[in-house]
Amino acid sequence: MIRRLAPLALIAVALGAGACSSSASSTSTTTTTAATTTTAKATTTTAKATPWCSTTSLSITAGSPSGAAGHVIVQLSFKNTSSAPCVTGGFPGVAGTNASGAQVIQATRVGSSNGTISLAPGKAATANVSAVNVPSGTATSCSTLNGLVVTPPNTVASTQLIIELPGCPGLSVTAMTAS
Repeated sequence: MIRRLAPLALIAVALGAGACSSSASSTSTTTTTAATTTTAKATTTTAKATPWCSTTSLSITAGSPSGAAGHVIVQLSFKNTSSAPCVTGGFPGVAGTNASGAQVIQATRVGSSNGTISLAPGKAATANVSAVNVPSGTATSCSTLNGLVVTPPNTVASTQLIIELPGCPGLSVTAMTAS
């Protein structure tokens, strides 16, 4: 029985010793480290992204047609006429029109996009339009396109250009490049 009580006695002694250590005569040192938090005022600067070139900020012109192996190629120029930089890039929309101005053929995209192009005021980007000058099937000649409707990338407004090109199927346009 004494052996059974011995563990209980040890626990009581330990509890008593713990109680003694919290008496007023014991010295306890506690070191408290204060965390210093520096709060800096957050300054958020929102950089305005350069806007896409709108149709109204561009002068769209067609160069002189030149022939090459059954094709007539025209270089389109997209010049930034605004006082601020803008970005453009990718493929312009191009359609061929008849004498009445009605769209009769859409240009297909040829090649891959070159990404975006930043245009400073007065700077230009170009794209090439290729019209086929070879009749297909039983046709003996090509009709004539009397103009192009050109829509800059990422816009919806178009510009009508008066230019005469062969109108056989196969009108195409390349992606814009910086000039």
